[in-house]
Amino acid sequence: MAQKKSKKWMCGSSRHVLGQIQWNGSGIPQLALYRHAVDLEADAPAEVDILTFAIGRQPIRCDLCDTVKLWDVDVSGLVYLFQFLTPDQVLEFSRRLQVASEKDA
Repeated sequence: MAQKKSKKWMCGSSRHVLGQIQWNGSGIPQLALYRHAVDLEADAPAEVDILTFAIGRQPIRCDLCDTVKLWDVDVSGLVYLFQFLTPDQVLEFSRRLQVASEKDA
């Protein structure tokens, strides 16, 4: 499988760069989240410092315009995360999922 190219992940209307979407060796998208947003329109855009690599679901706030954008996991990401659970964690996860679905019903 060919390696996908990374791409910028922007905050929205202001188009500040919050990080880079990259794919790990298993083909799962992850966000290389910058410590500070980068304004590409600035005369001297800030240097990039990677804060973390995110896989999962979390709101990310742009520190330049205060916009919040959701980094969301896809199904392949969920499967990737799930496969590293211990058997006890799988049982607890299943139990909690059952309880949650009963509440929604």
